[in-house]
Amino acid sequence: MMKFKYLGYFVAMILIFTACKEDCNDIYRIHTVEVRADSLQEAYTVRTQTADTLNRYTEIAGDTNRFMLAGDEFQDRLSENGEPFLFHLRTPDSLYQYTYLFEDGECHVEKLSGHDRITL
Repeated sequence: MMKFKYLGYFVAMILIFTACKEDCNDIYRIHTVEVRADSLQEAYTVRTQTADTLNRYTEIAGDTNRFMLAGDEFQDRLSENGEPFLFHLRTPDSLYQYTYLFEDGECHVEKLSGHDRITL
């Protein structure tokens, strides 16, 4: 009877730890945005903390595109409270700016806020 008691505790502890853990795996996670625009000339992301320009796209074809904002390359480099990234879109007539907030999650970089789709 005593063996089953300890076995029950052991199973309960495994369930608690696996239920509380985020889905940690070796798959590289990226965050993207879908953009629908007729005449997009340029798209890029700026990490505001360092003013680094990331993921600059200048050869854009078609009217629907998916652009990378940030990914797990920033794991262990972002604040747990979130860090703003600015996504810029340039058309022949205007420059658009959208703010995204990313945090350093337990296993992956996580998006806290920002659009999933932008239509110009």
